[in-house]
Amino acid sequence: KLTGASWVIQNTTTLGGGNLELIKIDPTNDDIIYVTNGSVLYKSTDKGITFTSVYNSFSEITSLEVNSLNNEIVYITTTGNNGQVRKSVNGGVNFTNISTGLPNIGKNIIVHQGNNTNNPLFLGTSLGVYYLDDLTTSWEPFDTNLPNVSVTDLEINIEDSKLIAATYGRGIWQTDIPTLTPSDDVKLSEIQNPTFNINCNTNLSPIIKVKNNGLNSISTVNVTYSID
Repeated sequence: KLTGASWVIQNTTTLGGGNLELIKIDPTNDDIIYVTNGSVLYKSTDKGITFTSVYNSFSEITSLEVNSLNNEIVYITTTGNNGQVRKSVNGGVNFTNISTGLPNIGKNIIVHQGNNTNNPLFLGTSLGVYYLDDLTTSWEPFDTNLPNVSVTDLEINIEDSKLIAATYGRGIWQTDIPTLTPSDDVKLSEIQNPTFNINCNTNLSPIIKVKNNGLNSISTVNVTYSID
């Protein structure tokens, strides 16, 4: 862990031999951290101080993702053309195969789209991108205009509803992704006052601008703020 300008050893438990390939912090609870060593998935619930082996996939894990709406749901992919996409609903203890619809190709990277109750998943493979959500029964290609090339990394830009794909040798690509407008969604757009340095004698009257991205009309917003 980086503390100030120095790195310190964080974990006090052994995480197997060799290299740790992946690390993932739970997006809803940063006390929970997952790491992988080969085929073994380790989990910490105390910010990475102690880890417990929670699952052995019997095949090297190539990617790891935690659902951004329900942190009991964890996804992994495994190595090789016959590798699988697997899903856990109990925090990584048990996994089931959710590879229906995928050809026998390499599975490189899986990401979960937040702010969407349909739980969209995007999978980067050795032959493009595939898509799955709670309304579909099998993975479907999601690669219109994308070269027939290995996708090695994926990132989701929630604010702009974009999926960005890094490819092996053909550059970086982006595309629109499906969005689901929530009933209530208020975003802080701008702090309009104060616009100056605050001192002890200042009478502070905060003014902010918010944007309503949801379906429901909103007439009032509660704001809690602190200084320093």
